[in-house]
Amino acid sequence: MDRMRRRGPRMTISGVLAPTFTTNAPALVPSDGNGSWLQILSELNALRSAEGGTGVYFGVIQAPYTSGIAGLAYISGRAALGWDAFPSASVVVAHELLHTFGASDKYD
Repeated sequence: MDRMRRRGPRMTISGVLAPTFTTNAPALVPSDGNGSWLQILSELNALRSAEGGTGVYFGVIQAPYTSGIAGLAYISGRAALGWDAFPSASVVVAHELLHTFGASDKYD
């Protein structure tokens, strides 16, 4: 995490808590073998587009597992998801938000 802090400029992030978003996706599984994470991300991005949102929409998910996929985002996109499992939830949010700013998973 320290390496990530040193890599770029500091930024301020603000947000709005929106009503609960309901999806038709199948239940989340650790490997996303059923495509539920991607479906929810796609639905969240469609909501952002329909609402005319210009910022990043970040969805917080209660995953029914403790090991596996913890987040997903579009690289340089405007939608991201992360689980609510502590203590890693805050790191997942930061990681997925970096993807929306164009960062890959390579932290050289």
